[in-house]
Amino acid sequence: MIPRTDGAVAHTHQRTVIRTLKRPRRWLGVAVLSAVAALAAARTPAHAQGLNITQPPPDCDLGRRAFDDPFIDGRGITQPRILWHLEFAAGSLALSYVLHRVVRLPWWASTAVTVGVGVVPHIRGGIIQRRYPINPGDWVFDFWDRAVPAAWAANHHDDPKQSRVRSLGTSFEKWLAGYAATACFASP
Repeated sequence: MIPRTDGAVAHTHQRTVIRTLKRPRRWLGVAVLSAVAALAAARTPAHAQGLNITQPPPDCDLGRRAFDDPFIDGRGITQPRILWHLEFAAGSLALSYVLHRVVRLPWWASTAVTVGVGVVPHIRGGIIQRRYPINPGDWVFDFWDRAVPAAWAANHHDDPKQSRVRSLGTSFEKWLAGYAATACFASP
């Protein structure tokens, strides 16, 4: 071990650098798995099970006003699509943070809960009750939109050398890249 001038040892710094370099690979794996899952879902012969899978054409007009009923009580509201997306992402981040801080769940568990909250309505309404056709692009978007806590958790660590603002900026950039790739397939 070679001592550094600030009192830390060189191998500790190397481990931090290596750990930081491995993070983008994890995100690349998540993105690839999401894309593979969407393609597999789109190509599954679901007609044998009575499931209706459709992929509507992309709608990239994020300012278009759309109706959604997030609580399935029949009293949904109409607002621009981008507001729906931001509200769901912010809600997922807030829920994950509360679960992590109050219940003391690890980040991966609290993120899994928020992703589940976003995907379970699709499973219930599309597969179990068969009230509407399955839209794989919308599923992938909802998975990504609800996984915003994972983007934050991947860069959030107790490294005093990296500022929290820079960490949040890097997290937001990763989430925004996935959002831009999937937003046109979202419903609403």
